[in-house]
Amino acid sequence: MAGSLYDPATSYLASAAGNSSAEKFVTQYADFLLGEISCQGLPVKLEAIVKQYNIDVYKVSLTGQRGLSTPDLGIFLEQDDRDTVQRYSLAHEIMEFLFHRIDQSHPKLNLELLADLRKRKEALCELGAANLLMPMKFFKVVVQRMGFNIETGKHLASACQVSLTAALRRMLDTRIRKALLIYFTLSNSSGEFIPSAVKQSNMFGPLEFMDPPKKLRVSRTFVSSYGEAGFIPHEKSIESHTSIFKCYESGSPTSGFDELNLVNVKGNFFVESIPVSFAGKRHVLSLIFLK
Repeated sequence: MAGSLYDPATSYLASAAGNSSAEKFVTQYADFLLGEISCQGLPVKLEAIVKQYNIDVYKVSLTGQRGLSTPDLGIFLEQDDRDTVQRYSLAHEIMEFLFHRIDQSHPKLNLELLADLRKRKEALCELGAANLLMPMKFFKVVVQRMGFNIETGKHLASACQVSLTAALRRMLDTRIRKALLIYFTLSNSSGEFIPSAVKQSNMFGPLEFMDPPKKLRVSRTFVSSYGEAGFIPHEKSIESHTSIFKCYESGSPTSGFDELNLVNVKGNFFVESIPVSFAGKRHVLSLIFLK
């Protein structure tokens, strides 16, 4: 391990304002790191941060974890994760050094700020990682030039060396367009009784014959950090006549206006959708443009 007292968090804390919001405090740490390596564009060279502060990075088997860090500038990444996942994990763990140093050095921070940092550490590290990998001053310019759509998200995912989901989530934070991102999965509701699941036999056919039909349902929702969309219920279903469902059926990208009822998102909205697959299961990723 490097074990050096000269680390990114100590350097930042020497001049950080101790009375800001937790979000601003973490975002400014990411900006400080970008300044330290004189970042001029995308992709951000995380290896420059690693080299400058003599951070030791190891790729090992981490059961159930994507990454972890130690106070003496050691970072461990899950060796079997995709490159984009490892890159995001590395950024996340670099942000974790700030929290290690706060716990060790007890800097003079506003008590409310300190409590908020400790309470929301993981979410704040994710926010910081997004700022570190996709700096808004470079990222937003691309969205303004290319347009707010999934194709731009694909371009930025490649440019920033992150996943498409990460790029699209960051696009939401540009506030260029009000939108939300939803993964849909064909499934039964967790509240439905599924006879075949308990191997209940019937007289009319195979075990699945009496099961209720599966519907395309919300499995994961992402909104901007400003939260304009409101609450979208998990497992809320959509109709089969929508372009979203057609994307699932055809296995091809779709776009069009859909009549949706997602509780706080209700009405006619323009939607772009693409088919995606995780662990052998098909899903639809939809970018829904709000009014």
